[in-house]
Amino acid sequence: MSSTSSKYSFTIPYRSYATFDYTRAPSKELVASFFDHQYVKINNWIFKDDQYRQSFLNYLRNQSSFSKDEIKEVVELHGRLVEVLNELQIGFQFLEKMWDAIFNRVVTDESVTALQKAIIEERDPLTNVLIRSARYDLYKKIITPRLNHSQMSINKSDELIEIIQLQSDKNAGITFNSKNIENYLLNENKNLISKQQLITLIICTSLKLNRGLQYTERDYTTQLYLIENFMAWTKMIENNEWFCNPDATQYDEVLKLIGIPPGDYRIEKYLQDILKLVEQEYQTKNSYIFITSIMRTLVDKAPHLTYKYFYFKDAQIRQRSLNRSNVLIQDDLTYTMQACLKFDSQKLFDLYKNNQDLHDGDEGGQESLILELSKVTKDWNALQKNFENMYGRGNLPLTVHYGIAMQALNTLRADEELGRLYDQLQKRGLHLNSTVMDALIRSKIRLLDQTKVIELFEVYAKMSSQVKQILRVETSVVLDYLKQYLQREKETGRIFIDGSTFQKVMQYAVGIPSLKTIEATKALVEEYGKQSTEYYAGLISAYSNLDQFERADNMAYEAHRKSKIPFGEIQIWASQLKNNMRWKLRSPDTITSQYNEIKINFITKMNLHNHGKLKQELTIFRRSKILQLRDERIYTTRLDFWRRKFEWHEILKEFDEMNGKNILITARTYRFVLAAVLNLDAKSGSNFDNSTDMLKQVLRFYGLSSDSTKNDRLSLEDDILYLARMVIDFVDIVGPEQSSSLYLNFVKQIYDKLGKNLDFRLSLILYEGLVKIFNEDKITMTKEFHRLRELVDSYIKDYPFKEVPIFPYRVTRYYGDMLVSWLKSHTPTRADELKILRVLQSGVKLETDQYTSVLKYFLEKLDDDEDYLDQVLKIMEDNLIHGNLDEYRSYLEKQLCYKICLKYLMDNYGDEDAIFTSYQILNNFYDINGPDQVRENLKSTNITNFLRSSSGRLFNIKTNPYGFKSMSHHKFLDYFNPEHIAQKGLFASNDLILLLRIQILKYCQNDKDKLRTYFKKHPKTMKFVMTEKSTILPSKFKGFRSIIDDISPLGNLNWKQNRIARASRVLKSLLLDTKYQMFITADANQSTPMLTKSPKHDFYE
Repeated sequence: MSSTSSKYSFTIPYRSYATFDYTRAPSKELVASFFDHQYVKINNWIFKDDQYRQSFLNYLRNQSSFSKDEIKEVVELHGRLVEVLNELQIGFQFLEKMWDAIFNRVVTDESVTALQKAIIEERDPLTNVLIRSARYDLYKKIITPRLNHSQMSINKSDELIEIIQLQSDKNAGITFNSKNIENYLLNENKNLISKQQLITLIICTSLKLNRGLQYTERDYTTQLYLIENFMAWTKMIENNEWFCNPDATQYDEVLKLIGIPPGDYRIEKYLQDILKLVEQEYQTKNSYIFITSIMRTLVDKAPHLTYKYFYFKDAQIRQRSLNRSNVLIQDDLTYTMQACLKFDSQKLFDLYKNNQDLHDGDEGGQESLILELSKVTKDWNALQKNFENMYGRGNLPLTVHYGIAMQALNTLRADEELGRLYDQLQKRGLHLNSTVMDALIRSKIRLLDQTKVIELFEVYAKMSSQVKQILRVETSVVLDYLKQYLQREKETGRIFIDGSTFQKVMQYAVGIPSLKTIEATKALVEEYGKQSTEYYAGLISAYSNLDQFERADNMAYEAHRKSKIPFGEIQIWASQLKNNMRWKLRSPDTITSQYNEIKINFITKMNLHNHGKLKQELTIFRRSKILQLRDERIYTTRLDFWRRKFEWHEILKEFDEMNGKNILITARTYRFVLAAVLNLDAKSGSNFDNSTDMLKQVLRFYGLSSDSTKNDRLSLEDDILYLARMVIDFVDIVGPEQSSSLYLNFVKQIYDKLGKNLDFRLSLILYEGLVKIFNEDKITMTKEFHRLRELVDSYIKDYPFKEVPIFPYRVTRYYGDMLVSWLKSHTPTRADELKILRVLQSGVKLETDQYTSVLKYFLEKLDDDEDYLDQVLKIMEDNLIHGNLDEYRSYLEKQLCYKICLKYLMDNYGDEDAIFTSYQILNNFYDINGPDQVRENLKSTNITNFLRSSSGRLFNIKTNPYGFKSMSHHKFLDYFNPEHIAQKGLFASNDLILLLRIQILKYCQNDKDKLRTYFKKHPKTMKFVMTEKSTILPSKFKGFRSIIDDISPLGNLNWKQNRIARASRVLKSLLLDTKYQMFITADANQSTPMLTKSPKHDFYE
């Protein structure tokens, strides 16, 4: 952050509030501070932060000249704003104001013209956003006049938006220029691909804009109108009945969107309406093949719909007395069988058996699906029989059949038989595929035949067009493999590496952890143009898991922009939402926390169309019910919701429902179910038999057992962190005596299956379990501490960015715990101590209590080395003191707001002494001595409107704005609850500050120059610690909390979780029924008579 944004002032700067005079342009120094943390600032400008938004606009409108750097910064910020607009279209209003400030102003210097020209020349991304947002009106309003004025030639984006003229309007709905579009499609000079892209862009954009949870009849009519246009336009440019070709994939993105029924309309009605539209252009038979093409695109996205569409077509034969061959074809059965494997494999065989007329013979794909079914259900006898029957019929198996059989043999570890099938496949001269090679390579790895592994990989790379496996070896080797095969792709045109491979590499890099590997992979992707949805989702997730939240946030904008359907990829939204949720938990300041709260609400509302006030978890679940989604992650969100409410029976009900729907259940879900069973076992006194049996069964599912009940659909590598945490939860509740054998066997199996180089997160979890079982001995702890220290040193050394390293929270939390324990049990050498201090100045951030223990250790060692004092001050300056300053500033701002309210109460009720007596508990905390003090303090402020924002929100302060236009007595007591002021991030504890002050006085009492040096080098810490500022709030909180504890004892509750709630209960028990109640109406200023309490009071609230 720039120096401007980090300055603190301990007298309230009244210009921060709604009375600020916006007519004067801010300084260049102030404007320069806008360009740090850009996405956060832009989002806050869009939703709130009226002062800075207006200051920036005034700067653009009134600045007499701009330097080259300033022009570059404004253009860059405009670019960031455009990227944000892809998501937050509410920001178009701010964009319009920004353009107005830049272009509708007096041109006082050539640099103003240069800025205008630069903005116009960089208009392409904005034009594309306006197309995807259906805002042709805004293009005509802000861009067209500038183009005409500058006489600048139009580009492809300008041409495209003028052709389409796509507009979304509340009254008119979605409109476009059909005549222009059809002229373009009929133009022989335009190539076919550009025409296909135009149709896809228009229809996908329109369908997405038209989609909502609350679907009106007009929305449905619009959907059908768009499908009608799609059919007519494709007929203009394609060969007849293009959709009859299963290899025609040019409109798959459109078909996927068409295939999801709108709102809660019945599938039957929707498909019948689609058939009517297709029959207008084509024959009845081909209209049903159009449904087949939709089914193909939904196999992966919504397999249950593919299944339903099959039976819709089957029902149509009876309902319309149609010839079966004109409605159902072999592809219908194939796609539906594929769908059954994904969501309900039990239906597959009956489907195949009951539709013999649709079998595709031995050369088709249905036989392979039957073999795949045997593999999934572990029916090895049936698999062998079906495979051998192919020979009995005289029909030799194809490669795909070999692949499935070999995968089954791999599961059984039948390495000799597996090799025999491979030899047979080679003798027949069949092509290899990834399934065959995956099974064979895994077999050779199991046999420790590394030479054969490399040889097989090389053979396959030369022969195959779809190598998608990489070996999990050393990082440098992985990157070499990637580069080698990306180069071969470039030379041969064959695809060796896909997006899911990069996603795996990112996951691997997180487990090391290694940002360097992530950046190297990213560079390869960009060099060879391999960006994809899977890659971006993996990259965002990897950054987020390593606490690189802002990089993940920035990357999300790029990912959305480069999606096939911009802002239409749910994987990107899901990764972005997780990042914002993690970032909010780790937010170091109020601004960042508010930004993430805005983004979380926005993403859930936009993707789930949640415009009510339900909990996010409930909304996600309700939406998934309507769309009949069978994704486990939908349920785990809900299960976590019930866990936090300790509703164990609800968890078991959800689990039963998931089983009933044949959802693939992994350790993500089992962890919640085990928690429920453990708690129910504990209540029933069953000696944890049920939970023990359940955990053992889950471990068998993942192959961590000697028997053969492994579920091949579960991946130990993917789910190991959830599985390990599940085991630790078990150990924690059951206790070491009953759980030690199970835990140690689990650890042995993990090392046997995954090797010694475990994911660092897994290592930390396993160590946690070790401590729970055996307690922490000195030797084990020392070994673990040195391992963590090596990891931290390596992370610092390989950190790829110039900034101070940002460490993953899991690493720093465990490092802090180990460091505190190690310092207590060891006698560090001076070299050890210096290394610890160096690490703490290299980006490792501990918890507040960890900092207290470690820094107090060094303050108590000043007799050995006075230089430790300077280093402790630096660590506090960089990491801790901002929390104390934020708390103090919040206190001062809240104190001012409280004085305003107190004066309002006195002005309206008149009985000043009685009011002061009534509110004594809050008066003491906010340091209010009497009515005269309140009136005197407020006299010179000229504040008359309750510090309202420009939109009317009360108390628009920086640290804790109120956020509403009116305030009831309930909300008054909640808002001024002192516990809302308490530190929420890192801060220097009172014990640490007290010891620091004592040591500074002791070691500097005869050395004023040293004291001045400390003030110069560490100004924020020294000014806070060496003045009364550091003692005011501790004293106030001590007095307030003693009253709360007397009235409502803390007991065994966690004070961090319950301080606010307990204080709120006590305040309301004392003040809720006072006759001097606060109420501020939405249009009131400080001279407006108060609406006193009446029977209608709650109505006003």
